[in-house]
Amino acid sequence: MTIYKKQALLITLCTLGFTLFSLIFFFRFFQFYTIKGESMSPSLHNERTYLMERGPLQPNRGDIIIFNDKEAQIAYVKRVIALQGEQIQIKNGNVFINGEKLYEPYRATDEQIDFGPFQVPKNHVFVLGDNRSKSTDSRQFGPISLQQIRGKIVGYE
Repeated sequence: MTIYKKQALLITLCTLGFTLFSLIFFFRFFQFYTIKGESMSPSLHNERTYLMERGPLQPNRGDIIIFNDKEAQIAYVKRVIALQGEQIQIKNGNVFINGEKLYEPYRATDEQIDFGPFQVPKNHVFVLGDNRSKSTDSRQFGPISLQQIRGKIVGYE
């Protein structure tokens, strides 16, 4: 085998190895997820596919997370609104965290709902859909355990 063929073979093997490593890395830490429903509209759209960063993770307020219900049968996609130890209250559709009004430019509706006050337990988060009138969220099923979180949506507009 000539030196040029050896170099070409080495370059090909390195390229294939790097590609394989990159794919394994990507699919270990990321997954594609298709949204079902309108509860996260207008931020996320029904039947569109988004990139999910796999957990475990410590979510921040504003993160859009994917989590399983307590029976691990249904996956939900919602926005983290309140973190452990915080008090949440909704008055006339406005969300208050520890008495401070939360700025929510992503909210789809101005539905005049009331909720709480509610103290988020340790190792839990409180989630809401952006389209509150079409969302089943922590107002109905309570706070989400950090262990239920599968990941968070990244790279959406």
